[in-house]
Order: sequence, then C-alpha cells, then structure tokens
Amino acid sequence: MCDFRCIPTLTTLSATNITEYSVTLGGSISNVGNPPYTERGVCWSTSENPTTSNSKKQVSGSGIGDYTTSVTGLEVEKTYYVRAYAINTEGTAYGNQVSYTIGGNTVVINGIRWATCNVDAPGTFAAKPEDAGMFYQWNRKIGWSSKDPMVSSNGGTIWDDSTPSGSIWEKANDPSPAGYRVPTQAEIQKLLDTNKVNSVWTILNGVSGRRFTDRASGSSIFLPAAGYRGGSNGTLNFVGTNGDYWCSTQYSAGNAYYLGFFSGDTYLSSSSKTVGFAVRPVAE
Repeated sequence: MCDFRCIPTLTTLSATNITEYSVTLGGSISNVGNPPYTERGVCWSTSENPTTSNSKKQVSGSGIGDYTTSVTGLEVEKTYYVRAYAINTEGTAYGNQVSYTIGGNTVVINGIRWATCNVDAPGTFAAKPEDAGMFYQWNRKIGWSSKDPMVSSNGGTIWDDSTPSGSIWEKANDPSPAGYRVPTQAEIQKLLDTNKVNSVWTILNGVSGRRFTDRASGSSIFLPAAGYRGGSNGTLNFVGTNGDYWCSTQYSAGNAYYLGFFSGDTYLSSSSKTVGFAVRPVAE
C-alpha cells in the first residue's frame, strides 16, 4: 500500500529574473518518492492550476533540493501560473501554484521602472534591448543615427553645435514614447547603487554593453555600448566600447549629467549639452 513516500514532496519557487523575454522558474524536492521519480520540472499556463497534460512544461535535472530553469518565448502583459512537478510510476506530484506577470516594456530596478529598450526615433522604442536607437542632444527632440552616414529623424544632415537652451529637459522636447521620460540624476544614481544593483559588462546577441540587475528580484536591463556623437560636428565615437546615456538634470548652463560606462567601470558625470548621447527612459 502506498504511504506518504510514494509521491515526491514539492514546493514551487517564486519566479525570478523576470524580463520582457524570459523568466527563471523552479521548484524544490524534499524527497524523491518511492519508487524514485523519473522526471521533474515546471509547467505553466495563462490559466490557473496548470498540469503537464494541459499546459507547457520544461524538464529540469534530477535529485532532491532546489532546481531552476530559464523559460523564454513568453507574451508580454500577461499573467502566467506555474507549478513544479515530479513524476514516478505512482503518478504526478505538483507543488503550490505561483504567478508572475511579464511586464512588457518595463523592468523595476531598485524601485525605478526602466524601459527595456533605448529610444529610437522620437516617440518610439528601438526594436530590441541591444539596439542603440538614436542619439539626442540635451533638451532637443531631433534624433541622430547611431551609425554612419549621419542623418537625423527629420531628414536633415546638418549638425547643430550651438548649446541647447533651458535648465531642465522640457517635456515638449522629450523624445521618449508616451508614458516615459528621460531619467533624472537621482534615478541614475539609484541604478548605480552597488548595494542594490549589480552591474556587469557582457554581450547580448553580439552587442557589448552592461547588464544592470536588481539584487533583490533578479530583474535586469541591458544597455548597449552605443558610443556617442561629438558635440562640435557629430562625429561618431567609441561604438562598442562605451555607453553614454543622458539624464534630464542640468549640471551647469552648458553641461548636463549623464550615465557613462565601459568594460571596467560605471559612473555618473557631466558633459556638454551639444553631445549626442543615447536615451534609456523611465516610466512616468
């Protein structure tokens, strides 16, 4: 007669590392069952109480203890339900149900909701997190190509080397899509808080850049090393080696704060407002 040891004992782990394209799921097995289980993993669905027969599943390793697996190909703005499972000849055991939501174009890092892609032409996002999008001079809404030949979002080719006006990045000049804006100096500082955020130089789909990961949740964003356009004539510089992203906060009449990074460091500094940097917006 079957006793409590027949079926493996399972707990479903909370979802972690949630991005707009993947999530880490898993479970924990405290006994292997009798007879031992032959398969373990996770199953998930947009409907509650998923099973291995009515939802998607992913097999994951062997043994007792915690196990995790990365799941991709999910749809944004949807809530998913997940349960850990283990199978032996006596049947299938399931863990508790947990849920998570793929949040679309944003990820929360240290309390700030960041867009997952750079701004491209005014009012639009780049197609992928590793795409550079377009460059912008401070408090100006004209985008400039991140590759040569240099062209602007309004079809012009003449670079404006005059100092942009204003002491803040005005809403009318913000190139971010609706519901987003250029981040402030304080928001950039929260991204650079090493107690709350881990930053590593990495490569995503062949593009170098930095991944910033919330230490508590595991959620992350990737910022490509897009380089920049020089303020005097718009010359393209340091593509693939440096990342430079505007803050909306002014430093002085002619300079503004920006986030900078390369393979060895990240920093908050200031630069001439005439320089063309990338923009990674935050949600309003």
